[in-house]
Amino acid sequence: MKRAPWMILLVLISVGYSHLTVGASSWGLAETKITWESHEPQGQESVPSPKIALQQSLTWRWQPSNLPVSLGFYVNTRRSEDVAFMLDKGELTLNSSKYELRGFSNMGFGSTLDPMRLLSASRRADDALGFELKGTLEKASFRSLWLSEVANVGDDGPLLLLDMSLDSTVVPGKYRYLHIAHDSDWNWHHPRSGSYVTRTARQIHAIIGSWSLDRGLRVSGELATLRGFDVKKTYRRDLSGLAILVRGEGGLGDALWSLDLHRANPGFILATGDGDSLKPGREGVGLRITRARHRDESWRLHLAHDKAVQELSTLPLDTPGYVVDPMPRSLGAITYRRRWGNLSYRVGMEYERVAGPDKSDFFWELNYLPLKAQIGGKWSDNGSPQIYGKVSPHPQCTLNARWDMDKGWWRTALAVQSPSPKSRVQARWKGEAVYKKRPGEHYTYLSLQHKMDKGYWEIRWGKPDQGRLDWSWGMPPQVGLVLGRYF
Repeated sequence: MKRAPWMILLVLISVGYSHLTVGASSWGLAETKITWESHEPQGQESVPSPKIALQQSLTWRWQPSNLPVSLGFYVNTRRSEDVAFMLDKGELTLNSSKYELRGFSNMGFGSTLDPMRLLSASRRADDALGFELKGTLEKASFRSLWLSEVANVGDDGPLLLLDMSLDSTVVPGKYRYLHIAHDSDWNWHHPRSGSYVTRTARQIHAIIGSWSLDRGLRVSGELATLRGFDVKKTYRRDLSGLAILVRGEGGLGDALWSLDLHRANPGFILATGDGDSLKPGREGVGLRITRARHRDESWRLHLAHDKAVQELSTLPLDTPGYVVDPMPRSLGAITYRRRWGNLSYRVGMEYERVAGPDKSDFFWELNYLPLKAQIGGKWSDNGSPQIYGKVSPHPQCTLNARWDMDKGWWRTALAVQSPSPKSRVQARWKGEAVYKKRPGEHYTYLSLQHKMDKGYWEIRWGKPDQGRLDWSWGMPPQVGLVLGRYF
C-alpha cells in the first residue's frame, strides 16, 4: 500500500467504534467494478492480449444518537493483473453543526471563488494528500486547506490556504481575508545536455470587502498582493505584484447589471489560477446586463475590454520570463431566449477581437415541450460547425444525434428506461446504445442497468463518452460489470 495508509487505519478504527455505540444510524454503499480490456498484440503475439482490472469502493455515513457529530468515509481501491491492490482514492469526514474536518487522498478540493479566482479547483494534482477544516463562529467563518501537492503553472508542490470571512456588526459590510502559500522547493533535472534546477514559489495576501448601499446597489472590491519567484533552466524571475478589482451591482427596471474594473501589474503572475483568473499586466472593464421581465422572455449581454498596463512598456526587452500580450482585447456576447406556449427558442452570438484573427461564434436552439424535442447548432470561425438534436417519441425513450459537418464526425444515441414506480423515483431498468463514426474509425457503447431496493448492477460494452463527440476515440474494446449493494 503506497498511498495514505493512515486513511485505511482511520476507517478500521471508525468501523470498530461504531459497533460499540448503541442507537447510531448509518448508511453505506459497497461497489465492485470489473473491466476486461483487449490490447493489440505486441512483439510476436498473434492474438490480442486481454487485461482485467478490478476496482472496489466503499461509502459509509454514520450518525450516533448520543453525539452531536457525524462521520463519513469513502475508499476506492483498484487492482490490475500486474499490480497488487492499492488505494486509488480516499476521504474521511467528521461533521458537527458548525465544523467540518476532512482528510483525503487523490480527491478534489473547492476553488476560492473570489472575484480574481486566486485558486482554481482545476489545479488538483494526482495522488495528492490533503486536510481541510472549515466552520463558523457567530459572525465569522473560516476555511483552512493543506495539500501535499498542487498542479502549479511551473513546478508542483505543497499548498496552504487560509480563508476567513467576517460579517461585521460594528463596521457596515462583509469582509474576507485570503492567504495562499505554495513552494515546490528545488527540483533537479538531469538531461544529457547538463543538470539544472527549477523552483516555483508564491505568497499571496488578499482582502475582499462588500457593501450594500441604497436602492439595491452593492459595491465590492478585492485587493491582492503577490510575492514569489520562478527559477527556470535559463533564468530566474523575481515577482512582486499588486492587483485590484472593483465591482458594482444593481438593478435598473427589470434588468440586473454588474460593472467590473480591474488592474494587475506585470509581476502579478498566478500559478494556481485558471482561464478566468486575473491576467498579469492587464487592465480593463467588463459589463454584464441580464433582463428577465418574466420567464417567457429574457436576454443577457456581456461586454469586456482590456489592454496592457503602462508599466509593461517600461520593462527592458530582455527582462526574463515576462511574457505578456501587449495587444488590446475586446469581447462581446449576447443571448436571447423566448417561449410561446410549448415552443421556445434561444439564439446568441459571441465576438472576440484579439491580436490575431477576430473570432466569432453563433448558436441557435429550438425546443418543443410535448415531445421533449430539441434541435440546435453552432458555428465558429475557429471550429467546425455542428448540428445536434434530440426527441422523445415515447416517455421511456429518447433519441440523440450530433453531426460535425466539416470533420465528418457524427454521433447517435438511444436511451430507454422502464416506467418509474413512483414520482421522483428512478426507473428500475435503464439501457443506452451509442454509435458514432469519424473517417477511419467508429465507436460503440452499450449498457444495461437494473436498480433494486438494496442495490444495483450494470453491464456495459465500451467506455462511456459522457455525450461528447470528441471523447473516447481510439479506445480498445472493453467489457465492464458493476455491482452495488446498499447497507
